[in-house]
Amino acid sequence: MKNYNFTADWLAGFIQTDGSFVIGWSKPKSGLFPIRPRPIFNLTQSINQLDIKLHAYLGIGVLTLNRDNVVIIVRNLNQIIHILIPLLTNTPLRSGKLKNF
Repeated sequence: MKNYNFTADWLAGFIQTDGSFVIGWSKPKSGLFPIRPRPIFNLTQSINQLDIKLHAYLGIGVLTLNRDNVVIIVRNLNQIIHILIPLLTNTPLRSGKLKNF
């Protein structure tokens, strides 16, 4: 396996092309609001890129696999706020992806 030298710029570029920011909706078991917004970050890679160990480098989210893709899904609000946002604030995205962020 090749050693990859991840940098914040490389990661921002990867997110620029293969990442997405979405708002999901969750239905809590109790509470005032029947449906709550939930921020979600997805980063998709080809299954052929699994060896770069990006999920291990980031240390956040869950890894899902299917026949063609590997997806890192981050739903944990603390991980989004304390890890992902500072990373992308220091190495900003561009154009439409920046607006979504």
